[in-house]
This record gives sequence, C-alpha cells and structure tokens, in this order.
Amino acid sequence: MKKLYFFAFAFVFSITLSISQEPDKELRGVWLTSVYNIDWPHSTSVSALNQQNRLREILDILKDGNINAVFFQVRPNADALYQSAYEPWSHWITGQRGNEPSYDPLAFVIQEANKRGIEVHAWLNPYRFENTAGQYAGLPGDYSQTHPELIMTHNSRTYFDPGIPATTELITNIVTDLITNYDLDGVIFDDYFYPSGMPNSLDQETYDTYGTQEFVGQWYSQLTRGNFRRASVNNMVREVNNTIKYFKPNMAFGVSPAGIYSTQPSAATQWGTTLPQGITGNDNYNVIYCDPLAWLHDGSVDYISPQLYWVIGGPQDFVTLTEWWGAEATRFGLHHYPSLASYRIYPQKDLPQDEPKITNGFESVIFEQPQKNDADKFNWNPSEIANQIIAHRNSEHNLALGFIFYNTRSYVSPNKDLAGYLANGVYSEKSIFPHIPWLQSTQFGSPQITEIGVVGGMEDDLAAMTVSNSQASRFLVYGYDDLPTKETRSEGEFLQVIFGKDFSLFYPEGWGYFTVEEFMHNRELGNMSQPVSYEYLVPANIISPDNEDVCDDFLFDWEDVAESVQYQLTIARQQSPGTIVYSSPLLTGSSYVLEGGILEGQANYVFRIKSTAGQSVSWSEQGSFFTGTPATTQINTPANGATNVNLTSTFQWNSSAEADFYHIQIATDASFDQESLVIDHQPVNLNLYSATLVAGNQQHFVRVRPVNSCGFGLWSAVNSFTTTQGTSVAGSDLAILQAFPNPAGESCQIVYPVALGQRTIELSDANGRVVARYERSDRSTHEEIDLSAMTPGFYIIQVRTADGQRFISKIVKTR
Repeated sequence: MKKLYFFAFAFVFSITLSISQEPDKELRGVWLTSVYNIDWPHSTSVSALNQQNRLREILDILKDGNINAVFFQVRPNADALYQSAYEPWSHWITGQRGNEPSYDPLAFVIQEANKRGIEVHAWLNPYRFENTAGQYAGLPGDYSQTHPELIMTHNSRTYFDPGIPATTELITNIVTDLITNYDLDGVIFDDYFYPSGMPNSLDQETYDTYGTQEFVGQWYSQLTRGNFRRASVNNMVREVNNTIKYFKPNMAFGVSPAGIYSTQPSAATQWGTTLPQGITGNDNYNVIYCDPLAWLHDGSVDYISPQLYWVIGGPQDFVTLTEWWGAEATRFGLHHYPSLASYRIYPQKDLPQDEPKITNGFESVIFEQPQKNDADKFNWNPSEIANQIIAHRNSEHNLALGFIFYNTRSYVSPNKDLAGYLANGVYSEKSIFPHIPWLQSTQFGSPQITEIGVVGGMEDDLAAMTVSNSQASRFLVYGYDDLPTKETRSEGEFLQVIFGKDFSLFYPEGWGYFTVEEFMHNRELGNMSQPVSYEYLVPANIISPDNEDVCDDFLFDWEDVAESVQYQLTIARQQSPGTIVYSSPLLTGSSYVLEGGILEGQANYVFRIKSTAGQSVSWSEQGSFFTGTPATTQINTPANGATNVNLTSTFQWNSSAEADFYHIQIATDASFDQESLVIDHQPVNLNLYSATLVAGNQQHFVRVRPVNSCGFGLWSAVNSFTTTQGTSVAGSDLAILQAFPNPAGESCQIVYPVALGQRTIELSDANGRVVARYERSDRSTHEEIDLSAMTPGFYIIQVRTADGQRFISKIVKTR
C-alpha cells in the first residue's frame, strides 16, 4: 500500500514572478435556471440522487468548457431553493411548494461547483410571485393571503408591487438572510420589474400614497407615474446593494436588465449620454420601468449584464448594443458582462431533443456547420456566439470583461455542441473572474500549503488542501511536472480556483507539485506559496453517523486506517462545507464522543475524518447528520441594555417548537459562575419566567437554553439589564390561568379568581410578538378573547391590572 508523503520545498521566488503568465481575466458564466425546471433541478419527479447526479454532469461539462461562474436561480417565485427564514421551499424541487427536500440545493450547488473551481452567484427574481394567479392559494408563502396589500395581478400573473416600501424591506431581508448563511460569491437580479403593459389602475393607491416629489426627486426632476415606478425600482436596487456591502463588503452585486435601455432620447439625456443609433424594440425605461443608467450613475451595482439576445446586424444589432452598454459602464467605472443567447443555437446532431443524456468531454463534437438561416432567432449557428464573444472582446471599452449564457441546458446540450465548440476555440484557455478593484480587499499574506492529500468517496481523483498565513478566501492552484524554479507560473499550469482555506477541494489532474496564489476578495491576485508534493494515504471509512439525528454525547465511529497515527473529526454546516466550525482534538483511536453544547440544534451538518501519518494526510468521504437538540432561542424582554428594570419582572423569549422545557440563568456577572448566579432554574415550561431579584441598581445578565429528550440547545445570546433602585413590587406574582376551549376556534374564555377592574390584555405569538392588545375597565370575573383575526398557531395571553396583579394563559388556535 502506498503511503502519502508531504513535501514542502523552501526557496525564495524572485521578482520575476511579476512578469510570468497569469490566467485570462474574463467572466464566463451561465444562468442555471430552476423555474419550469429548465436547467436544474431538471425534474421534480426523480429522486434527490438523480437530481444531484444530473448537476454533477452539468458542472463537469462546464468545468471542461472553462466556465468559471454559475448564476443559480434560488428565488424564482417568492420561494427558496435554500433554507430560508422568510419563504417556503420551492415547488421546483419536490413538485409541492413548502415540501422540504432531503438536501439543500443551494448548498449542494456551492459545494459541487466550488470543488470544480466555479464561483456561485445567487440569482433572485425580486418581484415575481405566481406564474398563474392563484397557483399557490392556501399553500405556504401565499402572499395573496398573508400580505394582499403587496400583491398585484396582471395578465393572470401575480407580482409584488415595487412602489410599496414594505416590498423593498422584504427583498432586503431575504437577501440578508441569504448572504449571511451561505458562502456565495455574488448576487444578481434579472429583468422582472414592473410587468409590461401594466395599467395605472393597478398601482393607483400606491402612487397616491407614496408618489411624492421628495421621494422621486432623489432620482428625477418631475413627479410622474413613470418616474415614480422607476424611482421605486432604483431605490430597491440601492437598498439591496447597501445591504450586501454592509454585511459582505467584498461581494459583487449586479442586475441583468433587458437589452435595450430606451428608445426615448430624453431618458439618456438626463444621464449625460445619447442612445445607440438604429436600435428599436421593447425597452427597460418605458416598458418595465427600470433605469439601469440610474444604477450605474448611483454606483448601486458592480456590473450590468444586459440581455443581448440578438444577432450581429439588424434592428437590435449585438455589436451596437454591447458597445453602447460597455461605454456606459466604463463611463461610471463599472463592469459590463452581456448575457448571450445560447438557447437560440439550433441542434448540431441528430439526437433526441427531450432530456438528452449529458455526457462529459468533447470528443464527439461536430464542427461542420450545417447551412441554416441565421436570421431565424431560434436557429443560430454556434459561430454566431463565437463572433459575439470576439466582437465584445475587441470593444474599445476596457471594462468589457465577460459574458453570461442563457440557458445552461442549451449551453451543455450535446445536441448543440456549443460548450465543445467554444472550448476548442475562443474558450480554449482557462480564465478567472475579473478584478473588481473598488470592492473591499485585505492585505496580501505569505500563503503556505500546510496539508494536501486525497479525499475518499466515488471520485478517485479528488484531493484537498489546507492553506495558512493568508487572509484570502480563495486561491489559484498551479500544477507542475517537476519541482519549479523561480518563474513559478510560467513553468506550471493553472488548474483551477479553490474556495476557502480550511478544507479546499480540487482536482490534481496527475500533477506532481503544486503551488497556490492568493485570489483576494476583490479578485486581485496576491502572493504565491512555496511548492509542495504528495503521495497517497488511504482515507478512513465512516461507520456512523450515517445521515441520522445526533444527540448530546453522540459516538462518531470509523474504520481504523492501518498506516494512520492520528485522526481528527472536522465538522461544517451543510450550507458552508468548506468552513470548519468544529475540530476535535487529535485522536489515536477510531471513535470520538461529541459532547453537547457545541453545535446549533435543528441544523444540518457535514463532517469528515482526517487521517495523518507523519506529514501524510487524507480525508474520508463526506458524512452528514442532523442535530436533534432544540434550536437556540432569543430573549425579547428585558431588551439588551435595558435600564430601570423592576426587581420583579417577567423574562420572555421566543418559543422553540422542539423544546420540552427551558433552562434560565440570571447572574450579576457575564461569566455566569457559581458566585454570580442569582437564578438557575429548570424546567420552565413556558417561554417566559417571572422572577424577583434582590439587588437594586445592579447590572444583571440573563440567558436561556431550550431542552428536549435529545439534549440541551445552545445558550441564547446574553442580554444585560440594570435593575431599578428600590424593592420588589408586592402582590405582582404571576398567576397561571386556564383557557377554554383549548384548542380554540374563533374565541376562548379565561376565568379570574376574583373580579378585576382596570386591566390590559395582550396576545403574543410563538415568537413573542404582540399581535393584539385590549384595554378593559369593567369589573369582571371572566374574559372573552376574540381570536377571529388570528392565524392558526400558539399564543400567550397576558393580563396586567392597575394594582399590579398579573395573569398568564396559553392557547392554541386551530382555524
């Protein structure tokens, strides 16, 4: 059996590196379309494994075709092909809106694309809801029921009203949730803005309410309906970009509008330019009411990707349009990557047209060009696309730096040969995403490959490496036949980009030596590492867990590797498999007990077993598990930093559906050590707790964790608060009352032990939000609670009297 040896060759590279060859810098992307199952998932009626294998086949062809970015449609219909905090799972995965798939599609796309050196950008439709009005009626995420004020219907389709500020707020919240939970490289919107031909009557109320000169004046001099609509879209694009740059300053954001800006000269004049000559057709400005020049002028986007789905020549001449868009992007110092129409290439082979088998490699590509009518918009020759690429590259505008192809199915189809045609021509050399100098970057480091070895599983040629001494999050990998000398790049071959540095997957392709080069957050190239080499060490085989629920003190078990001296368990979130969130100590045995209180509950994780023998290393195939402990809760009252909190107070937190009870601690020190603890109580059966503290004018700290039969959830974030000076309020103990009927329908009743006078009744939902409040002054021994306006679910009823009496009850509404 071969051993794996790790060699690091320590010599100093000379400054001649600066003149050695670098990869081309050109975006080569594809729109990976989920709506209507156009690209992927290709079907909702096949197994998850079938879906996953199809994606792998697609990505293999894209990798071999030197594609470097995928723009994956993750929100086609106000839904999600990822774990969203706001919207339900898309029906384009399982066939039923709201049904949870057995895997996370976006996380899977990121993992599989990244290990092939391909970036992943999230593609969202900001305003589209239903393709057919009413198709999601009664299903999860039915905005027509839950937020009818946001939805408008036009031509039997439903859309969000862009003019309502709540729509923009929803979109920014969705983007925040997405980019903070997934290792994405960018975000892009397409051209679904206002629907074409929309009458004024549809947004008359919106215009009357929000159409002010103050709002429109930040973009346009006159208040008109058209300017209001454009300003609403402009404002959304600006808010989304600001949100992205706040949370991820190095993340690229772009929009893909329609290919024609406007046919109204004054539209261009206001931004100091003129329209391209001889262009006719439907436009952005007056048809779908968006203004891409406003975004460029405002710096609200990093790039523009107009949909130039026309041939060279004619009333929508590709060359004229790409030159014009390129000039406008360059004028504002931004990038222009036009979208090209791969879907208009006609079949090159006599193969079945429906769901063709996707095969890797290009050996069977036919380059003879059948005589077809290129003027037919769905019968293009592949040479039309190649000529468009050449024309765009020859543009005088130096910020014309790439392309995105719509759609992926057409691009990889063996019937059309486009991927092979381009890979053997204009895409024969690999490229990397172009430098975006205005994005925030980090200081160059001195990268070192500290580990490199094989990875177990079905792919024999898959390897991984760990890189240290660098703040970069991605690197270029170069391979060499022999130990390189000074001019490292020129003696080697650029293999691919790797993502992350804790555990970065790549394909070594038979090379004997490797170096990495920093590829900074803004796609700037940094410093290079010293070369390393490796041989083979057998990866460990996982025994358990095997895609199962994991509780506290779970035993991880794997087969012993004869040549291995030590092992280490590494764990990552399923959404970010390249970012290690937990590493065990180095182990000499082939098992490990994972204690509780380490991982977030109700979450999907992936893990590997790393084996080492001296400097040799290998990793097991990826395993997966789900944490069965409850998810972390959040304390609502008292608010963090609150002052003058009564010594007798109620502590309230979000309810956890998976919790059997809660554990609360209150202390006078944030360490929660035994000396500072003043309350340490469990079980607490409701998501609130009444306590009487002793120390007035004293800072306190509170934390809560949910508990179930699987174990303890993680502690909540700690809230600090300061008590008021004085003594506790007498007679303010919390009394628990029964509500009946329970569960209830339209109403319920609670009975008091004595007649109450002036009182406040509050209803809170399971997350602690007050959804109804009533003031009553009659003296009564019972209360009728109206539930007719409440959605089905769990509610807390709290009653407070003027003399300090407090009561609580809980109720479940069923209809």
